[in-house]
Amino acid sequence: MIPSVELLWALAAAALLLAEQVRHRRSLRHELKSLRSSYDAAIHRNDELTRASDKMGDLYRYQLLTSRKRAARIKKVLEIATSINSNLSLDVVLHEIVHAVSDAAGFRIVLLRVLSEAGSFFEARAFAGLSREAIRKLEQRSVPKEEFESWLKEEFRVSRSYFISHEKKFWGEVAEEGYTPELGVRQEGEWHQEDVLFVPLYTKDGAAIGYFSVDDPVDRRLPSRETIETLEILATHAVVAIQNASLYERLNQSMAQLEEATERSEEVAELKNKFISTVSHELLTPLTAIRAYAEALLEHVGSTTVDMQRQFLGVIDEQSLKLRHLIDSILELSQLESGRFRMLREPFNLTALTQEVVSILRSMADAKKISITVETAAPEIVIEADRELLRRVLNNLGSNAIKFTHEGGTVTFRTTIEGRAVRIQVEDTGIGIPKEGIERIFDKFYQIDSSLSREYPGVGLGLTISKSIVEWHGGE
Repeated sequence: MIPSVELLWALAAAALLLAEQVRHRRSLRHELKSLRSSYDAAIHRNDELTRASDKMGDLYRYQLLTSRKRAARIKKVLEIATSINSNLSLDVVLHEIVHAVSDAAGFRIVLLRVLSEAGSFFEARAFAGLSREAIRKLEQRSVPKEEFESWLKEEFRVSRSYFISHEKKFWGEVAEEGYTPELGVRQEGEWHQEDVLFVPLYTKDGAAIGYFSVDDPVDRRLPSRETIETLEILATHAVVAIQNASLYERLNQSMAQLEEATERSEEVAELKNKFISTVSHELLTPLTAIRAYAEALLEHVGSTTVDMQRQFLGVIDEQSLKLRHLIDSILELSQLESGRFRMLREPFNLTALTQEVVSILRSMADAKKISITVETAAPEIVIEADRELLRRVLNNLGSNAIKFTHEGGTVTFRTTIEGRAVRIQVEDTGIGIPKEGIERIFDKFYQIDSSLSREYPGVGLGLTISKSIVEWHGGE
């Protein structure tokens, strides 16, 4: 059967409609696919933004935490600086510095060395985290300035500090005489027990007055730049504190020396006054006797007997000798102190000289029934010195011993050989010397007790002159 025209038109229309639907479906499918791609891209972008947001949050929290830690560290450093600069005792300041470094920078071990007064080496003065044995070992070794300067190599420098790794053979030579803590096994990148970090303490003019070295960090890590900068800030404050404390101590020492000198000056002035009074008395006594006997002779010229004249002249002669001895002593002391004294060195037998002096003093000793003896290491002890000056020393010591020894006592001259030197001792059983007067009995113008000067007359220059003579010979 042949389809009609209407049917054909209907089929054609249906085919066209079906084709349009297919095209429309394909278009929808393409749009859906495009939408899905856009959706997936949006989801991916959202994930990226979320991750970026998380990272920004983590970074913000890290920076916030770091800032808080840094602020806390700065606050601690400022508190430490205030603390160490508020104390003026050098030992206390040094102690505070090492513990401040340990606390603020996180190191268990800290050593502080300070330049010696001579300026030639660095002394271990303060410690943190070390045993007594380690401290003893470090105190025994001073670091010469030249050795310290040899460590300041550019290859070790970090900012103004110096880090010497255990891998450097150079440090092995330095550490042999130092102290190395036992830190156990360490991983790569961690602080090794032979690593060294030290910070010089520089003044404004660039001179090193000391340095502190640190060891065994709490976090076991190698020092960061921030840690080193913290140490350097502490070092700057430490320099100021050390200089202030040192200046304060020197000021106190100067004040003490000034007070001592003032007291000494007052004592010397008082002693001079006493000396002048004593000398005046010693001069007036013989002068009064001389004048009295001379006036008596003049008044009774022609009426006195020869024996009386001889007696009067004997007194005048005796008192004149006392005057001469006093004046000679004063002049001799003046020459010794001014350096205008001439000394004639010659070899002679000290034992023989001692015997001669004892023979001269024996009459003085016999008058008080005092036994005077000589004990010598050898019958002949030859020394090279000024014989007459040594005679003066022996005579002064011997007559002094006899004068201050009671009747019936003993005086002993004793000579002993000690290597290339000779020791001369004069021992007596007299009144003795108070403990507080032993160090001053050789001072000029000094008398132990004014009451003794009345009981035992004399100006008290004998020991001063004797000491000066011995020192002129290089003795003591």
